[in-house]
Amino acid sequence: MLASALLAFSCLANAQIETVPTNSRTRRGAAEEQKPLTSKLRGRVVYDDTGRPVRRARVILLEDGSAEGTGESALTNANGEFEIADVKAGRYFIIVEGPGLLTPYSFLNVDDTQGNELDFNAFRSRFDEVTVDGRSDAHVQVRARRGGSITGTVSYENGDPAINVTVTLLRRQKGRLRQYLGGVGESPNGSVPTDDRGVYRFAGLPPGEYLVSVAEQIVHGDGESDGDGEEGVPSATNGGTPLVVTYYPAATRVAEAGAIKLDAGEEHAGVDITLVERGLYTLAGVVRDKRTGQPVADVHLGLHLKEGEAEEMPLIIDHNTQTDDEGHWQFNELPDGLYVLTVQPQQESDPAAMEAYQRALRAAAEAKDATAFQTLRPPIPVQKFSAKQQEVTIEGHDLTSVSVELSTGGYISGTVVVEGGKEVPPYMNIYAETASAGTRAVYTNSTVQSGRFIIGGIPPGKVFFSINASDGGNHFYVKSITANGITYTREPVPIEDGAVIKGARIVVSTELSKLQGRVVAQQKDKESAPASGVAVLLVSADASRWRFSDQQTLVRTNLDGTYEMTAAPGEYLAFVLPADERPRALQEDEIKRFSVGAQHITLRPGKTEQLELSVPDNK
Repeated sequence: MLASALLAFSCLANAQIETVPTNSRTRRGAAEEQKPLTSKLRGRVVYDDTGRPVRRARVILLEDGSAEGTGESALTNANGEFEIADVKAGRYFIIVEGPGLLTPYSFLNVDDTQGNELDFNAFRSRFDEVTVDGRSDAHVQVRARRGGSITGTVSYENGDPAINVTVTLLRRQKGRLRQYLGGVGESPNGSVPTDDRGVYRFAGLPPGEYLVSVAEQIVHGDGESDGDGEEGVPSATNGGTPLVVTYYPAATRVAEAGAIKLDAGEEHAGVDITLVERGLYTLAGVVRDKRTGQPVADVHLGLHLKEGEAEEMPLIIDHNTQTDDEGHWQFNELPDGLYVLTVQPQQESDPAAMEAYQRALRAAAEAKDATAFQTLRPPIPVQKFSAKQQEVTIEGHDLTSVSVELSTGGYISGTVVVEGGKEVPPYMNIYAETASAGTRAVYTNSTVQSGRFIIGGIPPGKVFFSINASDGGNHFYVKSITANGITYTREPVPIEDGAVIKGARIVVSTELSKLQGRVVAQQKDKESAPASGVAVLLVSADASRWRFSDQQTLVRTNLDGTYEMTAAPGEYLAFVLPADERPRALQEDEIKRFSVGAQHITLRPGKTEQLELSVPDNK
């Protein structure tokens, strides 16, 4: 994640120099030639508003154009002074980390962490920069800027403080809500808990318009042990999008929430929130085998509000639970709404095959056969049932008898070969993706062992196969798959419920295509300028494939507006998302809307194509 990358500092390894028979002058000259040019950076950090020193704060160098820290940092002393040695030549942002101070994190949202790119233009004017030439020492005075803050108390309707509830900050940018990532001392998702008084505080905030939301932790399941001594998991732990939410000051809907407009460095106190009491209900039922009627144990279930019901929440993440030995499952304390229940069976190894594998291991141990240990592989786990999505409506009462029936889906097994007779990579996963109009894609997968794969529980429909593999230098794509005597080249394979396909052959290739170019933004009465940090999408030119996320490739542009992406050969549409749109895999209707005016491009195997794109007007 990008937030982690900004905190991570690389360690410098000690170089090992091989001793060769030469004179000391020659060795010294060679070392001097290989040693990179570095400088010593000295400076002093003061608060921008008072000029007083910033004591005991960490100073970090962030190279211009790079999303990661350089590994160079120092701690200020009692006078705010610091010194960093061995700084390589370059241009750096100087970041001061401390509670309440503006940092690059202050300008990031949770969805920005999905890539490793950082839009420096968003905060370039907020931080001091220094250029180091690698020959002479550099001196700089750094101004640490205080951010604004929002603080308040969360309480129940009877006045009791709401202790240890989760407070999240949303900010409105270009008409859209985005979840604030957070600064120093806050959780990785930008949320803070209330203390024993029900008090919360966000600090280090840039100017903007904010909404404050509060979610209570909810434990799903029936509260009984699952057999391993563990009980239900709080929703905050599994990262589900909050379902029971109150917005400042006491609203249950975004449209009714009070907005807080924060100026630079402003302290906004008294943002008190009263949790709204509402009807909360139980959703429960049983998962059964559609063919036999028997309950299915250890099935994973996820739950989220259907898109459109979730209002403007920037991220939709499932709440989770699992069936018990009798197939029963339960979600607790749900408000009224239309929900999507996703049922995902687990992969299992065939018991007889696993027993045979364990016998072979024991025999190899007794015979002290090292070769057998290296060649033996456990049986490939297979999903026995197909994943399923089912809509349920909560409306004023509990639903405790919801029946979910699982079918076996499709089954396919066979071999994987690399085009040109090359060796199959040692680590490879094959994915089968089934998508229906208006639903999330459903994946099943298999680990490839000795060139063989088995995938079960494939949801019926048109299925695209993709691959995740690398041999350290090459990357691969699925070129074709032959099933039941028919070869499908970069096409979906029709698979019916209950179908069993054996002897399939998947051909993968390293001949990926490359697309590179530049994105420019048109400026009124000016020449076009490079557009940095914008999202470039590449989708299939065949609209029938838009529902498959594997048919989409997304990258962000660099500081100079350039981009580069790799994809399987084929016919594509290339376009740029509007600047106020969150980079993401798009649904069919979104692709139709955003691809108006897209450029058609043909990518050929192993070739690189050039394409210049423009940032569209906001739509």
